[in-house]
Amino acid sequence: ECMASPRTVATWTAPKNADAVAFLPGGLTNHTALLACATYELVDGSREGCLSILAVEGADMGGSGRLTALAEFVCPGIFDLKMSPRRAPTSESGSTKQALYLACADGTMRKVAGDFHDGTAGLVEEACWHLPGTEGAKPFCLAVDVLGGGNRNRGVENASSTRAVCGDSQGSLHECDMNGDKPSVIRSWHGHDLETWVVTGSLYDEHVMFSGADDCLLKGWDLRMPEAPAFVNKAHTMGVTSVQCSPFDEHVIATGSYDEALRLFDVRKPRQELSQLQMGGGVWKVQWHEFKPMIIAACMHNGFQVVCMDPLEHPPSVEHHASYDRHGMGSALAYGADWLSADMDTDWALAGSCSFYDNQVHVWEVPTAHVP
Repeated sequence: ECMASPRTVATWTAPKNADAVAFLPGGLTNHTALLACATYELVDGSREGCLSILAVEGADMGGSGRLTALAEFVCPGIFDLKMSPRRAPTSESGSTKQALYLACADGTMRKVAGDFHDGTAGLVEEACWHLPGTEGAKPFCLAVDVLGGGNRNRGVENASSTRAVCGDSQGSLHECDMNGDKPSVIRSWHGHDLETWVVTGSLYDEHVMFSGADDCLLKGWDLRMPEAPAFVNKAHTMGVTSVQCSPFDEHVIATGSYDEALRLFDVRKPRQELSQLQMGGGVWKVQWHEFKPMIIAACMHNGFQVVCMDPLEHPPSVEHHASYDRHGMGSALAYGADWLSADMDTDWALAGSCSFYDNQVHVWEVPTAHVP
């Protein structure tokens, strides 16, 4: 089978260990995209981090580009990073601010915002919520997502949503309203017996979310009735580290796990997997492309893998499409990955990735001419 060959567009060295990246919505403007990068590093017992906003210049010029830091927000170490809204703000909506939600090592969920519409890139903290601890222990905030972010393909979107969910190192789950400078908890509940590695809001229903944890369990939740999970999936043999809703099928989710498998499930029959593909490394992060039936997977010791599928197949079969191993793999871990969300009429898709221990951030292109 002929694998596609990615090409590197630009690289950047983060000031600390890089563990999450996310393209800001809006695609390309004047051949430039914006990429957020989060870092985490243990320094003399202190967990330090920062959020950097990078300009990716020459991203669609078919050759080398460059990454330039526009802004930096220093804070405790960041474990997770999400955007809201997922569509680029416009001046017509009354605000061109882009909000970013951070899961931090000091047990806080933070909302920071910047106005990148006019080229300025100052980042300001708008809200900070402290997780409740149990028995005096202070939990880490490990995972975060914004509810009601919506799916552009289906026109389902609540651009002004400030409801966020997070998961912590004690297995608790929390739903908060991050509106204003005094965020408030809506509900907190016991979700898992070990660390919650991922929380993901549904693209199709603002009351539905999924969580995965080190207890090897994937759970679905209806937030109107969080006393018990809507389902419990026990298919994973190690910790569940990533869950993502398909932008092509409201019933399909993809999961990643330390057990090195990427899996697809139908949430209507969640105990029966649709397909599974071995990835050669723990799958820390999976991310669907919004317009092309592809998933990028950050596979820890095995670099970044791209898989594709035919969304019209039932069940969908997943195939390896490309591999990107140009980070300093070996001791470094492939941790963060995202796609630039742009419905471009092109045979290339733009990916961003970062690796832990070597502080590397790369932007690269994947050929898509043979993707279904």
